[in-house]
Amino acid sequence: MTDPKVEAAEKRAVLVSPRLVLWIALGLAAIVVLAALYARDRGLEITDEAYYLLSASQPENIKAYISPQHWILSPLWAISGDLASFRLIGLGALLGGCALLSSGVAVAITGGDRRPAVQDFGLIFALSLPGALLYLTTINLSPSYNLMASAASYAAIGLSLLAATRQDKASAIGFALMAGLMVTIEFASKPSSGASTFLLLGLFYVAKSKSLQRTFALWIVTGFGLAASLGGLAIMQGPLAQTAHAMAAGFALFRVVQSEPILLRLLRYGQEYLRYLFGALVFFLPAIAVLCFAVYRQSRRGLGFWFLVMLASIWLGRHYLGGSNYGATEDFVRQINALLVMLLVAIGVSAGSATPETRRWLLIAGLFLAPYSVAVGTGNAIYTQVIDTAAPWGALMAALAILRRNSLAGAVTGLLALMFAATLSSQIVSSLFRPSYHLSSALVAQTVQTDAGIFGRVWVDDATATFVTDVKQAAETCGIAPGATYLGLYNNPGLALILRARTVTSPWITNAAQAELLLPAEVVTGLHNVVVARSRDVSGSWPVLPASLARLETEFRFCGGATYPYGDQEMQIWFRPG
Repeated sequence: MTDPKVEAAEKRAVLVSPRLVLWIALGLAAIVVLAALYARDRGLEITDEAYYLLSASQPENIKAYISPQHWILSPLWAISGDLASFRLIGLGALLGGCALLSSGVAVAITGGDRRPAVQDFGLIFALSLPGALLYLTTINLSPSYNLMASAASYAAIGLSLLAATRQDKASAIGFALMAGLMVTIEFASKPSSGASTFLLLGLFYVAKSKSLQRTFALWIVTGFGLAASLGGLAIMQGPLAQTAHAMAAGFALFRVVQSEPILLRLLRYGQEYLRYLFGALVFFLPAIAVLCFAVYRQSRRGLGFWFLVMLASIWLGRHYLGGSNYGATEDFVRQINALLVMLLVAIGVSAGSATPETRRWLLIAGLFLAPYSVAVGTGNAIYTQVIDTAAPWGALMAALAILRRNSLAGAVTGLLALMFAATLSSQIVSSLFRPSYHLSSALVAQTVQTDAGIFGRVWVDDATATFVTDVKQAAETCGIAPGATYLGLYNNPGLALILRARTVTSPWITNAAQAELLLPAEVVTGLHNVVVARSRDVSGSWPVLPASLARLETEFRFCGGATYPYGDQEMQIWFRPG
């Protein structure tokens, strides 16, 4: 039986009411949605995001791929048709995924035997949404293999928890089948991510199912839903032999740029993670020490002082800033450090204040691991990839605050939830004022509207507007009409969108080795109305051309040049009619 004195001390330690936490979190969620809406038609990125749009708008021209993301993206492009609308669909996918994730977590923490309170769902949704929109601090919200894998994983986790907690078999089977469908979307977007998330769903089924037999049955049903929907999706694309050939060609391209063996990559993941985690814990050690003292003494003033020390640490470490100056990894590490420390502290406080059932710990572990599950396969540091898939951390932070409400632990987790939401929101909003990924100026500085071909009407900065004008002028000089064949050498797929050209074999060629594989002489010779765009490399030299284009300057007409402002990338456009 609880000691009345301890219970009274715990209640006195509550510094902020759960209702206030909810309303502040909802307000912050609204702010980040407005930020995403503001960014929807700003910025013209001609590498990664252009690749996504080419994959979506020209799926029939893609003959080599490791990720069949165009299977998912092309229907989305068909109902959008321009960059701004496409980004809105990405926003909608994240919102829908967060809604399903929040529903599943809300039901799971109530035990599944009663309907969760509306305010509980609201808090989980309000914290998971900024986590999802943290993606905006890297690149805009165009649907892509990363964005769709993240949104689908959110939905799959939520549906698996709903399946595990349903009492009637029909509903449980229905939710499990839908979870399999979501994993199919994730697998088609990013195969390594889909496979990893399917395995992770087993953990959620164990966490909330009433028996191992039921757990196994639901996992099998999810696997059946995955296999059936993935098989159907593949059949819809045409002959399976053709699909297999395209994926084999894609793997060959992938090996050209990603030669790191799997075991070495996993070892690198672990080394990087431990190094970054150690740095984060050292930096926040004073705040952690103050919190431990306040909890030990059950001191209201101590918790207040810890809150101030934590805020000061976030401010001094510039952890409130989002985005990155030219994609610097350390900027992304700084963002994740504060979020990870807050989440680990919340888990630690919950562990120290109660002894929850083992299955609840499995739920906590699953939500903590979910972003890393989606990140599996990345060539980047897995520590920073949480930026793309942070919604499960927001949902977990909210769940911990709800589970220990009206207690000393509830005081800490409630304050942490507020700091977590505020930090996420600050990172998202501040990223609008800092140079975004592969853009030379901040989104708020994109104040000139231009017609950028397939991109549609987009707000850009002055230098990018000049770039678009120069590209169009080059097209006019050589009489390049929409529908011309485009060969980009290298890593400039956005020019194809501005020129309204069509790609062949693959929309993204990043180096000479890939070009040799994709563009042998017999392929190039048979092409008509060919546009070649070449970009100077980082050394200032023109790139090495594949053998099939070695006579570019004698067989093609020079149409003009343009300079993309990010990195002052000089580009030339050449054309061979007929």
